[in-house]
Formats: sequence, structure tokens, C-alpha cells
Amino acid sequence: MQSKQEPFKQSIRQNKCFLIDTLQEDPDFILQHVQQDELITDREYRLINRQRIGGEDVVIALLDKLMGKGEETCKKFIKLLERDEVLETFPNLKNHHILATDNPVKDISKLSIDLQKKLHRIYRELTSINVDQLKFLSMDLVCKEHLETVSDAKDLFFRLEEQELLDDGLLSELLYKIGRLDLLVIIDTSREQVERRLQACRDPNKGVSAYRYMLYGLSLRITEESLHQMRFQWSKCSKTQLGPYPSFLDIMIDMENQQRLGEDNLEELHNILSKCDQQLACSLEKFKNGHRNQEQGHEDDYYPVTQRPLGYCLIINNFEFSPTSLRNRTGTDKDRDDLTRVFRNMQFLVEVRNDLQGPDMLNVMKEFAEKDHSRMDVFVCCILSHGANSTVLGTDGQHILIRDHTLPYAESHTLATKPKLFFIQACQGSNMDRGVCMENRQETITTDGVFEKDAQMVVSSIPLEADFLIGMATVEHYQSFRNTTEGSIYIQELCKQLEECCPRKEDILSILTKVNCKVSKKILNGHKQIPEPRYTLTRKLVLPWTEVSDH
Repeated sequence: MQSKQEPFKQSIRQNKCFLIDTLQEDPDFILQHVQQDELITDREYRLINRQRIGGEDVVIALLDKLMGKGEETCKKFIKLLERDEVLETFPNLKNHHILATDNPVKDISKLSIDLQKKLHRIYRELTSINVDQLKFLSMDLVCKEHLETVSDAKDLFFRLEEQELLDDGLLSELLYKIGRLDLLVIIDTSREQVERRLQACRDPNKGVSAYRYMLYGLSLRITEESLHQMRFQWSKCSKTQLGPYPSFLDIMIDMENQQRLGEDNLEELHNILSKCDQQLACSLEKFKNGHRNQEQGHEDDYYPVTQRPLGYCLIINNFEFSPTSLRNRTGTDKDRDDLTRVFRNMQFLVEVRNDLQGPDMLNVMKEFAEKDHSRMDVFVCCILSHGANSTVLGTDGQHILIRDHTLPYAESHTLATKPKLFFIQACQGSNMDRGVCMENRQETITTDGVFEKDAQMVVSSIPLEADFLIGMATVEHYQSFRNTTEGSIYIQELCKQLEECCPRKEDILSILTKVNCKVSKKILNGHKQIPEPRYTLTRKLVLPWTEVSDH
């Protein structure tokens, strides 16, 4: 199974309060339609009806049940809301973006008024060809599934804003690179200013990548005759049909989709170009050589991540604490499964150990530290358990110091100078409050579902040795929350940011900063959670990303 986004489920979650207020006007109507469409079973229909106190309770139970069934069910439900008879019964649905199932919500209202005005003037001036060019240049910034839904510049601006990338800097770079210099005046800049800024920028992970801009440059230089030959060459070996007259950029996208073209995989494109246009083939060769030299010049700034598998990812998942007074950690299996999927996509060899007592946890740590890591570049350990000050707990209730988990890896000779990452989600234990049902309110960024409080962790001792990173779900005096169906707030946000940022080649500390930002904005029953990374990394770490199947 491949990693994927869940836009329909997320859409229901984000609009939950609106849907409750709207659908409770006639809960029987919507419940019957959902049953008729077989989105719920007859038994589930009876259970939801039996528990009702009012219309609101029916809708809440229904939405929770649909979200629990997954993305496909949520998609069918949103399509159900688009039917004429449903819109007649609930007219408020007509004016709400929950119905935009195949296109992104065109909402950039969170931006400053000044920037909104600039964007409005810009997208009115952009042609459909310009939009295709901008989409191609943004392919390393926005995930492919979201770009496929983009039909105009406003859609694209929304998707960039989703990634918190939309500002005057990126906007001016994109306009400059597609040659729309006439629009730079709208954002109060000029060609000279943009060129100076791009020359001064030394971060290869910001803005449009050199690789993407190089391909775009080739598309501008190829002649119609060469493009005709290229179409013929690619049609002979492509696994897909692009139609009779695909553009150069269409062919590039098709090659990338088939994983036959990439920043470090230019051979096949070079072979095709050498048969169609020698000048373009020479330009590609120059880029390859320059890119190789540039990478070599910066290699000391980054940890190497070239081995496959990249390393071990050990996941310790403690759920059942029944012999003790501690609660079972409902929802932790969701964290385990998502971590497994994400780290497999980063080329790790994932091993999961469930329900370990204290001594067993230490034995597993020793076992993995003593493995031969000489042909691997990174080690990752994720610990999902109860915890207290500077400790995590085994299922027998025994406290194990975080330091005792990390020390064996500090002493591993085959992990010397290699990054060792620990992500720890630890719940409080005996002092946990009961779960509370939260509604999703946009202004406070709350999250729906049943939550349990996590530890008030005090990380007083982390490894003093180099090349460690400890990602904690919370800092002192702040609580951490775990959703009993959707997993912990911290681990789920970590997985989301890794999925979004690793394909864009962002380093791990930048990613964890985004995790901190996102989690700290959530308010759950008046509480806030503040994660904290502690690290002794000596270089930047950029983890690779390639979606893989589970079989």
C-alpha cells in the first residue's frame, strides 16, 4: 500500500462544526441517505439512532463513524452532499467549500490584505500556459496529488500557501523564471532586485530547484522539429499514452512519474536528447557535471544518506499495561502503523516490537546497538509508551531512563559519526485525566476526537555524545495528547511533516521546527502541547523519500 494524502477525511474534520450545525436540522434525512448508499451498515444505523439525545448527537456520531471508515467512505459522503435533494434540504451547503471535492478550496483569506490584492491582480494576468509553467516549477514544492487538481493560478497560490511557502520572495522568483517580468511591479520589485536576491541565496532547498529550472530552460529552447523527434523516441519506451502532441514538460512529468527521471537520474533523458538535439544534450551534460561538483563541494555540510537500506528504524510500541494500574494506550497502533509507512518510504528497514517490559526494552536496545551498521547511514528509534520525568515505562510499569536507551548507541563503533534519531511519545501514566471530546474550531485550532493526556516530561539528561537527536513530544510543564483513534498529536504531525518536507529535501531540524509550530498552535480543552527537539548533530541531515509498497 502506498502512502497517500487524505483530503476528503481532512475536509470533513476541518468542517465538522459547520456540518454539525447544518445537518442537525434534519438528522433523519442524512442518516437514511447514508444508510441507503451503504456508507454505514444496518447495525451501525441502529446504534447511531439508539444513542440520540438530539439531532446534534446523531450527526456527531455519524461523522465520527464515517471518518473512522477511511478516505474512500469520506469521499462518497462528500459526493452525497452534492446531490440536488440534499442541497434542497440543507441549502447552507451550497455556499460552503466542503463540496469542492475535486478542486482545492480557493481560500487565501489568511494572507495579509496587501498580499491578497497583489495575488488577485497577478492571477488575472496569467495565461493558461503560464499556469502550466508555474505548476511545473512548483513540482518540488507541492505534492503531485495536489498539483493535479490545480486548474488556475488561484488554485496554485492556495496550494503554496498550504505549505506556508507563499510570500513575495517565492512569488517574484516564479514570475521571473517564467519571464513575466511585467508583473514584478505588482509586488514592488524589479528584475535586478530579484536577480540580486537569487544570487545571494545559498540555500539549495529554498525556492525553485536548479534541477527543475534546468528542465524548464530546456523546454524553452527545444525546436518543434526536435520536440517531434523526442515524442517519437519517448513513445517507443513509455509505459503510458500521452496523446499525439505532448509538450516537452508533459514528457518530463511522465518520465518522473515512471521514476525514469530525477535530479540524480538524468541518463535516459540524456540518451533521448542526444538523438534529437545535441545542443540540449550538451546543456544537460554541463548541468550534470556542475551539479556533481557542487554536491561534492557541500558534502561536508551534510550527513551521507546513500546506503540502501538507509538504516534500521526500531519502533517500540507499548499498548497493554493491564498488570499495572496504568491505562492501556488506545490509539498507539495508529502511530506505529504511520511511523512504519513513513520510515519505509525513507528507505529504512523497519522493525516493530510490541508491549515490552522494562528489562526487555533494555535488551532490545542492546540488540540493535550491537548490530552491524557499517553499511547503513542512519539509525532511528521511536518509543511509544507511558513516561515520567526523564524516563519511559515498560509494560510492567518499570521506569527506564532515556539515557539508558541511548547509551548503547553512543558506544556502537559502526554508528560512530552517524546520526542517531530518537522520537519519544510518552504518556503520563497513573495521573492521566479521562478522555474528552473536542470539536474542531478554526479560530483555536482544536482537534476532534477522544484524547488522553501525556506526560509532563522533564528531559534533564540527553546524550552528551555527538550525532544524536532526541525528539520529545513535550517539554516541562506542558502536556502531550494522544487521540484514542487517530494517534498522538505529536507523532501524527511528525509523520505529516516528514511526508511533505522530505520530498522537498528539507533538513530534519527544519522539519521538527515545523512540527513544533503546528503542534503548539493546537488548543485541547484549554491545554497546549509544546514538543522539543534536543540534538548534538554536527551536520545537516536530509532524509531521502521514495514511496514504496508494503509488499
